[in-house]
Amino acid sequence: MDAPGIALISSLFILLAGFLLILPGFMTDLVGFLLLIPAVRRFLTPFVTKWLYKKLKNGQIFAINVKSSKKDY
Repeated sequence: MDAPGIALISSLFILLAGFLLILPGFMTDLVGFLLLIPAVRRFLTPFVTKWLYKKLKNGQIFAINVKSSKKDY
């Protein structure tokens, strides 16, 4: 996956970490703090990338590309 895709997945991990830290519980806090560590995110990124690629290939996730023109504004 290209660099913007990796950055997007890393950002989603950070968002998920924030959500988990808000929830009460020791395990959610532990996973949330682990997701804030860059090395953990780099370790998990290839697995999530492969999972997303399989879902896109099987048609279980739809990607929509919308092109806008200046008329829309």
